[in-house]
Amino acid sequence: MFDTQNNGRVREIMYFLATMLITATLVVSVSIPLVQQTHNLSDLNASESDGDKEGNLVGVDIETFDKVTQDNFNVHLITEAPCDGETCFTVSVLCESLPARTALVKRYSPMPVNGLVRGGVILTTGGPGKGLYGDANDVRAETVSVLREAGFEVFALGWIDKDGWSLAGEGRVGPVCAYAAVVRWIEAELAQEPEVLCAQGNSGGSSQIGYGLSVYGLEDVLDMVIFSAGVTSSDFEVACFGSDDPAREEAEYRGPGTRGVVDAAMGWDGDENYCLKGEYDEQVAKLLDAESIVSSLAVRDFSYPKTKTNFLNSERDSTGSDEQGRIYYEAITTEKAWHEIAGSVHTVDATEEGAAVIRDLFLNECRSY
Repeated sequence: MFDTQNNGRVREIMYFLATMLITATLVVSVSIPLVQQTHNLSDLNASESDGDKEGNLVGVDIETFDKVTQDNFNVHLITEAPCDGETCFTVSVLCESLPARTALVKRYSPMPVNGLVRGGVILTTGGPGKGLYGDANDVRAETVSVLREAGFEVFALGWIDKDGWSLAGEGRVGPVCAYAAVVRWIEAELAQEPEVLCAQGNSGGSSQIGYGLSVYGLEDVLDMVIFSAGVTSSDFEVACFGSDDPAREEAEYRGPGTRGVVDAAMGWDGDENYCLKGEYDEQVAKLLDAESIVSSLAVRDFSYPKTKTNFLNSERDSTGSDEQGRIYYEAITTEKAWHEIAGSVHTVDATEEGAAVIRDLFLNECRSY
């Protein structure tokens, strides 16, 4: 037997499933580069023995791949419904040849200033991104309120599936196409003022934005971004194995939790656990390099003339994400800024000091460049 509350919940679930089946609804097809490569050592060795003198990974043609390589993705609107006084959109995101993922976008209506909407702000949480920004923490909720009151339309982006935006065994580069797809969908279908669109993400959220810019061309969409507590995936080889370069030795991950996330993403959790063990292997290092934002094996874009980039970290992040972020920061060739708050906290955007910086940056720099 179910009580009344549970009966209501069951009806909601049944309605949701029925809607999924009935609604083949809105489909947005856009062109986006989809990057795929092997994470299997035997495949990598085979590619090298077949005459790959540059040591390129299977599926990555260094001579021809760049951010304008085109494959289709689809964003399907599943449901649109009221939630907590705002509007929530559930969408299915399909990047070609990768499993579909489900995202939840909560749109907070702006409070126009002199009748004008200043633009849109997309906010994402860390890790697999399963929490909604404004629901996860009182400080973050206040950030949403401040932005709305300043005339911004706010979009909190979360991921519903078990692994969030990530896909176990698929690395990082390919799966982030889903984030890029949803950002473009928000621009095309939801934003009241799509000419001005900015974004912030913490930790894993910063990585979504980083790949979005360096691989998936989001500089055409995003005018200003804030990477907080990261970018965590700037150089996975250094993160897992460390570096002899004094400038990068602090970018090695601190603690098993962050290393385990890499192994899971690469499909190595279990007996292999290459990152967790931290024992250098040349072939593993190549695979990690190719999945990094700053990579010597794959072409990345570090010039964003239309996008101002801001990095916000604590003085010594407990995970090493601050020094990872510095690697990407140094690679960017266009307008950028580095910001720090005191301490070693990783959840930078959930602190009063970090949130104050984030709010100030949005209020003063979220505009068209």
